Amino acid sequence: MQQPEKCGGPSCTKTAAEVELQKCGQCRAVSYCRKECQREHWLQAHKGECKGLAAASAGASAKAGGGGGGGGSSGGQVPPDEAQPPPIAHIPTGMDSRVTCWDCAGCGKALDPKAALMCMGCRKVVYCDRACSRKHVREHWDPCYKSVRERVRAGDVHKSDAADEDGTAGEVVLKAYIFRARGNYGDKDERTLEGIAVYGQFLYKTGRLGEAEPLVREALAGYLATLGPKHPSTLSSMNNLAMLLQDQGKLGEAEPLMREELELCRATLGPKHPDTLCSMNNVAGLLHAQGKLAESEALFKETLAGRRAALGPQHPSTLTTERWLAQVSQQRKGGGKGK
Repeated sequence: MQQPEKCGGPSCTKTAAEVELQKCGQCRAVSYCRKECQREHWLQAHKGECKGLAAASAGASAKAGGGGGGGGSSGGQVPPDEAQPPPIAHIPTGMDSRVTCWDCAGCGKALDPKAALMCMGCRKVVYCDRACSRKHVREHWDPCYKSVRERVRAGDVHKSDAADEDGTAGEVVLKAYIFRARGNYGDKDERTLEGIAVYGQFLYKTGRLGEAEPLVREALAGYLATLGPKHPSTLSSMNNLAMLLQDQGKLGEAEPLMREELELCRATLGPKHPDTLCSMNNVAGLLHAQGKLAESEALFKETLAGRRAALGPQHPSTLTTERWLAQVSQQRKGGGKGK
């Protein structure tokens, strides 16, 4: 008779017959009954063997015809444990308006807002206590990631978020999603690349440009390899990297990338598409930053004409281009560099 699987914790004797075990997110070769057991094993032995076990498992899957997905490196850290919930805390002042239901997501009990604990990742669900948060974790991880993703895409993260509870929680959720996606789908899967791209944007928007760059580059390389240069995700990633390079002062490196993205938008979307016009505006801005005022002015004029026709004269994007054009034209009249 086959013996039930045992918890991998060195000092734990529990088996799958007694408690639910969770596999290591990277190697999938060892299981644990709780985070403390995972951490104890990681520090004593598993840190040195996890990558080898993951590689052996991937090799075995490939020989069996299972196809491939590479697991990401844990970087020497304890892997994120999906059995642990995103950070929760008492609801900050003014943030209770985001909650649409005041019933505990774990047990269903109606809660007093003053006593409730909010998930600081999505900032949408509340719990009685940490036990209820853990009870809800499996069904909550993906919706929580999607909420953080939408906040990043909407620009609802700022430099100050990197130090507060929201920023910390958002980063925890994004890191955990990427780790699980690498293990479940592989490094080049579109779902993994999306998580990497979102985390790169999170770091970018919270002012951590140096940390963001390798992630944004990884996402772009993956999209180019799997989706091709004309896919919307590739174009968005290309633009993100170009803007990141510009904000780091790497103007010479940003220019060819930004020009390439503009030409791909023109070929794929057409010259009058709002995304093409946005890319055109970005290139004009970069040329202005480089002191190439004549070329910048010509491109701002083309962008303004396109935005007036596509969006209308009072659209915020049209008005932004109008202000930029006025500034560049004034600099040229005043004898600025690049006249």
